[in-house]
Amino acid sequence: MNSYINTQNYQDLKDIEFAPFLYFNAHDKNYWDVAKRAIDVENTNDYKNYQLLETLFFSKSNINIIQKNLIKYIYYKTKGRFTIKPQNELTLIIVMKHVYNVFGRYFAYNIQKQLSVLNDQVIILITPGIITNLYQYYFYLNEIESNPNPLDYGSNTSSKGFNILRGTLR
Repeated sequence: MNSYINTQNYQDLKDIEFAPFLYFNAHDKNYWDVAKRAIDVENTNDYKNYQLLETLFFSKSNINIIQKNLIKYIYYKTKGRFTIKPQNELTLIIVMKHVYNVFGRYFAYNIQKQLSVLNDQVIILITPGIITNLYQYYFYLNEIESNPNPLDYGSNTSSKGFNILRGTLR
């Protein structure tokens, strides 16, 4: 089991992402060595990469990238029928915080790929609601532009009808 986890360098922390069961099946001494190095990562320069992911993800330039990709994706998903304006930035940040907490991997390496995955998750999460709202607004506009169809007059649906009771005719 120990041959799968490289304990000589930082690579073993990357291996944990892809095969965590090997990490826990490793020899007891190996487990504690790897765990100690994972805890000590704060003392290395790699700890800055953890902060770098959060800083880059919530940066103004990344928000603009998400806005542009969202506009393109909505255009693509609606087959060119709708184009949207940039969304409210505060609402977008709320969704980004949710995505960061749920889908963030928090690894100190491969920051660009993690950032791309998080951006895609934000767009995938927002798109269905935007498309639904677009279609509802479109049908609303069509409905108010057409003349209203008045309802028919009410009709008597009583089964009694105009039958007269025999006792009342005298």
